[in-house]
Amino acid sequence: MENDIVGSDVKKFQRKIWFDVSDLLGYFPDNRTPTGIQRVQISIIQSILSGSESEEIALCQFLEDENGWFLVDPDRFVKVSTLSLMGSDARDLVWRREVSTLRQEAMAERIDAFPLRSVLINIGTSWWLPNYFMHIREAKKKSDIYYIPFIHDVIPAVVPRFCAHELVHEFIDWFMGVVQHSDRYFAVSEASKKDFLALATELNAGIPSADVRVVHLAAEKKTVSVPTAAATSLFRREGIEPGKFVFFISTVESRKNQAGALDAWQNLIRNNPKLPIPKLVIVGKRGFESHFFLEKLATFIEAEKHIVYIESVSDEELAALYSSCLFTIYPSYYEGWGLPITESLGYGKVCVTADNSSLPEAGQGLTVTYRTGSNHDFEEKLLSLIKDRGHLSALEQHIAENFQARHWETIAQEVLAFAHAVQEGAEQTKKIEPVLESAYYPLNRNRQLKISSDLTSAEVLRDGSGWHRLEDFGSWTRGTGARLTFTVAQPCNRIAIQLKGIPSSHCEVTVSANLAGSSTKLRLNPDEEAWCFLDFDGDIAGKKLNIDVYSREVETTTNPETGHSRVISVGVCGVYLFDKTNANARTDFIEAKLFDLLKYKKMKKLLCTQ
Repeated sequence: MENDIVGSDVKKFQRKIWFDVSDLLGYFPDNRTPTGIQRVQISIIQSILSGSESEEIALCQFLEDENGWFLVDPDRFVKVSTLSLMGSDARDLVWRREVSTLRQEAMAERIDAFPLRSVLINIGTSWWLPNYFMHIREAKKKSDIYYIPFIHDVIPAVVPRFCAHELVHEFIDWFMGVVQHSDRYFAVSEASKKDFLALATELNAGIPSADVRVVHLAAEKKTVSVPTAAATSLFRREGIEPGKFVFFISTVESRKNQAGALDAWQNLIRNNPKLPIPKLVIVGKRGFESHFFLEKLATFIEAEKHIVYIESVSDEELAALYSSCLFTIYPSYYEGWGLPITESLGYGKVCVTADNSSLPEAGQGLTVTYRTGSNHDFEEKLLSLIKDRGHLSALEQHIAENFQARHWETIAQEVLAFAHAVQEGAEQTKKIEPVLESAYYPLNRNRQLKISSDLTSAEVLRDGSGWHRLEDFGSWTRGTGARLTFTVAQPCNRIAIQLKGIPSSHCEVTVSANLAGSSTKLRLNPDEEAWCFLDFDGDIAGKKLNIDVYSREVETTTNPETGHSRVISVGVCGVYLFDKTNANARTDFIEAKLFDLLKYKKMKKLLCTQ
């Protein structure tokens, strides 16, 4: 029998393939024009919803503040995602109203449990969603679901210099979670798959290559049409002449190398005074370290004659820019795929691109490539296309004859086929069952900037949904009771739980376990950190342990990350397992506690079995 779903017609919930659109619904309130990953999600999901398989799937989102999963109406989703492609004004009243309605309606239908053995696919990103994997575990426990994420890239772990430190921290937390919880994976390129598997190996995850299905992104052939009134207005307003500009679209950030493109244009103008250098039109919203580009643009000699920068355009305007440009450029330092290259080829336009990561895959061997990091090579390749229009025409003809079109409908079918194969394979879904050695296991969020073999996360010890997000000290409970679940690998008869009092009042805490002789109470002062000890009647090695932490005292505070109010109860900082075979275990613990060494001590590898 299917699991019941509260607040909606049960027929809506009988679909066995679910798409998590949390990423998009979190993006839309503050943004309208989709970037690469959002565009991929919209294209794949809309392709499925418009086809014969639409009755097979359902959409959902995860909300941290609401502590659960919610149903998303597909018709409303299509309407909003289509609107996002039709305009670029995020302040438009129609747009804001539709986004608000979508979110409000989605919050009205909570999913208590997915149908048994469902497949949950996340095409977007989830590393910015605290407690996401905690709820994936709950869904696996309740409904035995399969979880399949898309690996778009592993940029924060491979080239962290191009990312904010907080993003790298979040990504590494996500990476540990994704290899622990996922049953299979999609990757958007062979390059992304290779880098993902290399990082997983570094983490001792041991993921078989066959578990990662590469699904190359779309390379649709576009029909060049007459520019619309909106596109014509854009060209007139920005001083863009068809056939006399080079186009570069991407989020403006240091990794995408818009600053390097400005340097190249400055050199082309300076070194070729008699040659008419086409304008460079750059489109993209501001991202990480965009100030480098903006500062360089502000000092560009006669920028108004040579450079056009536009933060966002509609799909109509985008099509006109692709159709009317001389050629495109994409000098990125690292990518998971490179959708602008694919789109450029679809319009029959030559793209000058760097030779790193997945960019050659996206280019199908039809791009003009230069050596990454070689400004001279980049400028030489640009100059050859600007000076020799016959050469440019020959390259365009080569694209017309050899371009391999690939449609979003095809990708959608490949995604569904893989999901069905996983579901019908009758394999057990991955279970998260932590096995601990004697050591200290802090429940705080990751603060490291590199994936390494000794990196692990005790987040998976949290069982159920009675927890708030991880913070630097550990994790607050919700006042409804919270559970830690794990199996002890070595002889052990004592466990210590490190607790933290709520900020403004005293709290009485009860800590108990499912094994005999293990219950204790203590009183915590405001913000006090203290240890409580569970002593067991016998050795608990090999036994599954459920430790419940509860306090009826709660306090309403503000979430430091979101600014939303929340109700918290006693916090849990970490767990310490004593080694029964070590006669000095208690002395070692006391010394470590006395000199505050636990926080500096590397915890042993946390093992998860299926």
